[in-house]
Amino acid sequence: MITIATIDQQLSQQSRFCLIDWLLTDNFIDYSEYEAWRYEKNELLIDAIQLNQEALRNLLADTERHCRSLGLVSEPQEYFSWTNEKRKILSASHNSQQNSQLTQCWLRPQDQPQLDLFMDNTAQLVEHELLQYLEARQFSLAQNILKKLSELNAECPRLGGYQDLINYGLHMQANEQIDSEMLAAELTGLKTEVMPLAVEVLGQSTRDYLSFAWRRLANNMVNVNFDPAQPELHASFALLEIPDYRSAVTGLLADTNLYQQPILLERLARSYLALHQDDNAMIVICLLMEADGDYAEDLLDDLKSYDIHRQWQDFWEENDAWPREHFPAYLMIKKPALIHQLDNFPPMMNPVTNAMTDLIKLKLNQEDEIPARKAMLELSKDLLYVYLDS
Repeated sequence: MITIATIDQQLSQQSRFCLIDWLLTDNFIDYSEYEAWRYEKNELLIDAIQLNQEALRNLLADTERHCRSLGLVSEPQEYFSWTNEKRKILSASHNSQQNSQLTQCWLRPQDQPQLDLFMDNTAQLVEHELLQYLEARQFSLAQNILKKLSELNAECPRLGGYQDLINYGLHMQANEQIDSEMLAAELTGLKTEVMPLAVEVLGQSTRDYLSFAWRRLANNMVNVNFDPAQPELHASFALLEIPDYRSAVTGLLADTNLYQQPILLERLARSYLALHQDDNAMIVICLLMEADGDYAEDLLDDLKSYDIHRQWQDFWEENDAWPREHFPAYLMIKKPALIHQLDNFPPMMNPVTNAMTDLIKLKLNQEDEIPARKAMLELSKDLLYVYLDS
C-alpha cells in the first residue's frame, strides 16, 4: 500500500513524512473526520481510518520499516485540540504503540530542528506556537502571540504575512455568511492573495488554515446554481480544494444540473477516484462520454495514474479505428462488475453500450445469449469478438 517512493516524495515536498498526512492525502481519512477529531467531536482518529485492522497493522509496520531503511529518524508530534486555548493533546488511538506510530513524523537526520544551547530560542518557539494557533483557526489568540513575536524579533521577515493572515482569519470569523454578490470577489481574493501568502508563510500549517477558508466558501455556495461561465463559483469546486471528496459527491449527486454539465461530471468522477470508488468513477466517465466526447477524452488522457486510463489505452490498442463512443461498451466487457452499479445512475443512451450491457447481464444470469449476440453483431462485430474472447 505504501512504498519507499511514496515516502520519499513526501519528504521532498515537505521535508518530513507523517503518516496522518499521507492518510489524508490518499483519502483513507476524510478531511471532515480529521476536523471533527481536532474539534473534539470524535475522540479517536483511528476510528476514521478506512482500513480494516489487518490492513492498518500492515500499513503501520511497512511505514516504520520503509522509513528506517531510508535512514530517517522518528520524532513525536503532538496534535492539539482546536477548541480551546488550554492546548489539550489529542489521542489518535487508545493503544499507545499505535498512537505513537500514527502521530510520529519521520525526518532526515540533517532536517531535525537544531536548538542552539548558547542562544535564546524563545522567538523560534513563539513563532512555532503562532503557527499552531493559525492552523487551529484561533485567530484572536494568534494575534496575541504575534505581538509577543514582534517584541522578541522585530526583524522577522514574516511578521507582515502573519498579520495579513490573522486579519483574513478574523474577517472570516466575523463574516460567516457571505452576500451572494460578494462570492466572486471572496473567491478571487482567496485564490490570488490569501493562498499564495499562506503557502509562502505557513509551511506545514497551510492545509488546515486554507481548508477553513474553503469550507466557509463551500457553505455559502450550497444554493448557488452552476454557471458554465463561472465554473469555480460552485460548492463542488470549494469542497475539492479542501479537499472533502465525500461531501463533494453528496452535493454533486443532489445537483439537478449534474448530468448536463461536463465539468460537474468530471468533478464527480475525480471525487469517486479519490475515494477509491473506481467502479462509480468509470460509470460517470461513461456518462460523460455520452454528454461530451471531447471532454471525456481529455479527462481520460489526464488520469494517467488510474486503472481507467490503462483501459482507455487498451481500447485504442485493440482497434484504433473504433469510434470513442464504443469505449463504454468495451469497458463493460473488461469490467463486468460495473453492471451491478448501473442502477445507481441514469441509463446510458448509446445503443452499442446498452446492447453490450444486456449481453453481459444475460451471461451473468446464465440465460440464453443468442438473440443478444445477434443484436450485438449488427451493431459492432469487432466488439462482439472481444466479448466472446473475454
